[in-house]
Amino acid sequence: MTTTKKNLVLVLLALGAAFAIVAYVSSVPAHAQVDGSQNCTTLTLVSTTTTQTAGWTAGPIADATAGLNTANYSPGTFAPATPTEYESLWINPATNSDFSGSGAVWVSTGPTWPGGSGNTEGTPGQDQWRLFKDSFTLPADATVTGATLWYTADNATAVYLDGNATEIADNGLVYGTSPGATPYNFETVSSTPFTPVAGANTLEFVVRNWGGNFNPNPTGLLYKAVVDYCVPATGSIVVTKQVTNYPVSTTFTLNYSGPASGTATVAAYKFHDGTATIADLPPGTYAVTEVVPPGWVENTTSCNSVVVTAGQTATCTIKNTKTSSNVHVTNSNVSFVTNTTSSNSNTGGNSVGSFGGAGADANNYSYANGNGGNGSSNTGSVTTGAASSHSFTFNGVNLNFTHVFSF
Repeated sequence: MTTTKKNLVLVLLALGAAFAIVAYVSSVPAHAQVDGSQNCTTLTLVSTTTTQTAGWTAGPIADATAGLNTANYSPGTFAPATPTEYESLWINPATNSDFSGSGAVWVSTGPTWPGGSGNTEGTPGQDQWRLFKDSFTLPADATVTGATLWYTADNATAVYLDGNATEIADNGLVYGTSPGATPYNFETVSSTPFTPVAGANTLEFVVRNWGGNFNPNPTGLLYKAVVDYCVPATGSIVVTKQVTNYPVSTTFTLNYSGPASGTATVAAYKFHDGTATIADLPPGTYAVTEVVPPGWVENTTSCNSVVVTAGQTATCTIKNTKTSSNVHVTNSNVSFVTNTTSSNSNTGGNSVGSFGGAGADANNYSYANGNGGNGSSNTGSVTTGAASSHSFTFNGVNLNFTHVFSF
């Protein structure tokens, strides 16, 4: 079966017992904008010296489990495959419509065949097996829209994906009894769809070269694989907000500008960082700034120049410190301007308040009143516990004036 080719292309040629895998033909994938949300890519790989082979064996290789075990081959470690001499009966990658222009070449474990000049890979009459692989990586956020493999070999090939011992394709008789000199698989091209995933992928090929009276005995592998995938055309920024010294959750407003602009919010408090995700941003350079609330300072920021790449998430951090926090006591009412969730008072000149929230941190806070008009000055400390909220009492508060307690 033949399938329309796209994104990722691999090309292989297989002769006899030796075969090889693909190499990247173009180092930069071609991108085509599908719509405002995706870039679609065609990546082409072909069989060349970037194909890896674990070597050869005179076997027997009984099944896929044995065939994918590198220890069954010599030398048993993967090394670059070698373009091998061409046999006139083979598919010609230069002229065949499935391979022409792809850059694919026939590859094997050596430049010559068993029985040929300088070849030390056994005798021409032996059945032989060779293991090849090619690994490629798709972006983590890729969506594969199609993938097709074209392949041929001298003599038989079984193809596997990502270490799975279940074949995704074969052209017959890789394992079991040898049929002898026929059929001539190397005169035809087989094709199959396959399903690579986002992230790392590996195609593996077990190629069998049938023994015979040929001296030397041709062997090799040729293939091409094409993978179509799309990635988001936009990226995002994750802003981390850090607060150095304040135990109450505070919300900050963020402004971002660049190829797009807008606002976001993020809340944080001491020991509890907050994050804001600004999504669906066109690629480009952005500045993220904050509206600093009264009583706060911005210590550091790495958000002034953030580069957004399609399909990726950029990060930056803004750190703040609380410079003052006031408790206002007016008559018998205690109100917390910036650091409270509730307040109340009791009689007898004692004022009670609380602050914090779920997960607020234990700490020790000192306070001093700012002279509410009665000429008095009070100091003391509040030690909070690890509860979700923290309470404290100001005793002897003058009920006729406003007192400001600074933490």
